Amino acid sequence: MTVAERERGRAPGGTRDTEAFPARLLQATIDSLEAGERRVILDLGGAQPGSLDLLSGFRCRYCIGDVLDDLMRLDARQEPVSLDAVIDELLPASVFGNADLVLCWQLLDYLETPVLEALGRRLRHLLASGGLIHAITEYSASDMPDPMHPLFLDRDGAVRYASVRSGSRRPAPRHAPAELQKRLGGLQMERAVLLGNGMQEYLFRL
Repeated sequence: MTVAERERGRAPGGTRDTEAFPARLLQATIDSLEAGERRVILDLGGAQPGSLDLLSGFRCRYCIGDVLDDLMRLDARQEPVSLDAVIDELLPASVFGNADLVLCWQLLDYLETPVLEALGRRLRHLLASGGLIHAITEYSASDMPDPMHPLFLDRDGAVRYASVRSGSRRPAPRHAPAELQKRLGGLQMERAVLLGNGMQEYLFRL
């Protein structure tokens, strides 16, 4: 396993959970697409004008999964085979397969363990050889928004909150890197960066 790098980024001043912040791993990964051949990006979130504008300048097929709410609503008490069937239906390989990069945003913090493991099994089948999974998690905070405030990469390269739907909070799982790697089915952790706003940014590789 690649040793995780903990690099402190700088986030703009402002209120936590509302202000934009840089995601250095994501920006570097997107930038690297420009010089290469046409790539497939799967965004598990919804369509955002800023992301569409930014990625329109790259040679890529940008697939909108829009499955965050569906995944968070799944009943973790289901048998693994049932969870797999539901997630397979949400993310069919015919539409989302052969992905070079999957954007999970903060979803991994909001899934119960059985659902997280089922998602990991599905993403392994959707990734192209050498494909990457990008995720952002809480690292220093003991709680987080409830429900999740969706994130997206804006046209200026900053990560922003798509909406602020509630002032409620819930405990943050604060996953250890090795735990996340295990839940994702042994995907190798390429890098981990501790951002200036206390969140952790991850890249996992197939």
